[in-house]
Parts: sequence; C-alpha cells; structure tokens
Amino acid sequence: ECRAANLNLDSEFYATYTKAAREGKISSAEAARYKQLEAGIIARRAALKKDGFTLADCSAMNKLYQAEKVEVMTMVQGAEARASTKTVLAECRAANIKLDGEIDGIYKKAFSEGKITPAEAARYKQLEAGIIARRAALKSDGFTLADCSTMNKLYQAERIEVMTMSQ
Repeated sequence: ECRAANLNLDSEFYATYTKAAREGKISSAEAARYKQLEAGIIARRAALKKDGFTLADCSAMNKLYQAEKVEVMTMVQGAEARASTKTVLAECRAANIKLDGEIDGIYKKAFSEGKITPAEAARYKQLEAGIIARRAALKSDGFTLADCSTMNKLYQAERIEVMTMSQ
C-alpha cells in the first residue's frame, strides 16, 4: 500500500509538472530546480521496485514525495499566478494605449475646432511630454502591473483635463 501511494504521488506531480512545462508556464529557474528533484525521484523509482524495501524506507520516501509534491505544486501555482498577472498586465496596457489615443484625439479635435486657448496648448505640450515617455514605457520589458496601474491613473487624470480644455 505504501509503495502504491508513493508511485501515485510520483506520477501525480510528474504529470502536473510536465503539463505546466509543456504549456510554457515553468520558469527556467523552476525547470532547473525540478531537474535537481528529478535525480532523487529517479533513484526512488528504482528503489520502489527492489526487494528488501521496508515500511520504514517507504514511509521516509513518502515524506520526501510529499515535500516534493508541495514544491512542484508551488511551481505550478506560481506559473498560474504569473500567467494571470500577464493577462491583467496585457489588459492594463491595452487600456492605457486606448486612453492615450483618446486623449490625443480629444485634443486634436478641440484644437482643430478652435476650442483650445494658447495657455491650454502650452499645458497640453507639458502633458504630451509625459504621454510620450509613457508610450515608450508601455513597450518596455520591465513594465510591471504596478507601473501600469499608476500610469492608468495619470492617463485618467489627463483625459479629464483635456476634456475640460475641449469644452
């Protein structure tokens, strides 16, 4: 019974890990760590098939499997959290890009209709410098969800300001 439990644990977290790895959800650091775990797993698989394997051996092995299962599940859950964060980040970026375009469109329309005063045009130039810097940041690799949320608040405030100008 103990052998069967260990074999089940082995196959369970192996399947979980390989599925996540196949889906590209495992980081290179996690893959390297799994390789370290795998060496012990392979040795234990062989030990499970040998005669003379005691209940004490089996119990000790089960504890190792349980600990490794937790570690593998943590990898997979971390991968799922990263994937979720990437989705939210992509949505936030898209919202910021949309706001950027809206702000630009509102200003250009109001300007072409003669609704913008010289003081408002000067203020928009100041806003535009920040907008241009954020456009570059939106494309950068190190862009985080916190960065994106902060940026979204700035865009929201600027949109209100430009809408006020356009009245």
